[in-house]
Amino acid sequence: MMKLFHKFYEKYVDFGSVFVASGTRNTHGQGWRHHRAYKYIPGFTFSGTTLITKTFTATERMDSENAKGNLKLNRETLMPIHFFPDCVKSNFWKEETYNSVGLSGLAFKEIFNKGELQKLKKPFIISFMAVGKTPEERFKEYRDFVKVIWGNIWKFGALFAIEINVSCPNTCHNPDALTKEVIRYLSILKRLGVPLGIKFNVLASHETVKAIMDSGFCDFIDIPNTLPIALENIWKYPKAVSIYNKYATCGLSSPAQFLKAALWVKRAREIGIREQIILGSIYCKECAEVAKDVGADAISVGAVSIVRPYRLSGIIKKSNIVFN
Repeated sequence: MMKLFHKFYEKYVDFGSVFVASGTRNTHGQGWRHHRAYKYIPGFTFSGTTLITKTFTATERMDSENAKGNLKLNRETLMPIHFFPDCVKSNFWKEETYNSVGLSGLAFKEIFNKGELQKLKKPFIISFMAVGKTPEERFKEYRDFVKVIWGNIWKFGALFAIEINVSCPNTCHNPDALTKEVIRYLSILKRLGVPLGIKFNVLASHETVKAIMDSGFCDFIDIPNTLPIALENIWKYPKAVSIYNKYATCGLSSPAQFLKAALWVKRAREIGIREQIILGSIYCKECAEVAKDVGADAISVGAVSIVRPYRLSGIIKKSNIVFN
């Protein structure tokens, strides 16, 4: 179970043991179009989980022609315009999901002005990523993000944490460069007084992450499922080829990555990283016990809700037992 200290209200907040990975339930938990059909599948539920919002950006990303988001969305409903978007595909037999969504969406200020985040009643996590081309542009995006929240923090109906996303494989940024800037990002966000976390993937250096944790600004780590598919390996994933050919990037989510994520967490504990860790790549309830054994404090579900939706109930129940 993850309990994080909320400096703004000077108290600990229980965020639970099972998180829903960013984007899995859309911007503020309203879900996606396929969830309307999935609700009839026994075992499909998000009850007992904590929401991580879709990763927001300071600027709008709704224009794929200018490399700014590849998922065309309705501006009012934030649902995909096309029933089968060409930037997301799944292989149900192999339990694999491929995407080049590229953080499509409205600017965070516009999302905030819709008022839906403020209506949430349970603790949740806001995911955010700066996408500017230069470090100074990215630092400014974090400052602008802070301004929006700081002037309106009293409007939120639930306590929240913030997660910095530096792991997205589809924004044409160098993850190593972003990781080196993380301490500066955290120093900008700390004035909000809310718990802060970072979303890395398993390619992140343990030594670099340890240095960031030693700064004292970060409260938790999120290790997600999605990893970039290298061009030389794209032939292994036929359904991903069309995505890569059109958008030049593609992320892969699959059960095979759970072992990599678990080993990453195990190594993190061995070198002295003590902050709380959310371990993703969960595809079955047995993974919860492994996650606990390697030192994770909580798990997250994401792609499993697409390719094996009937497993969600069992994963949530098992994880809440294991981590409580």
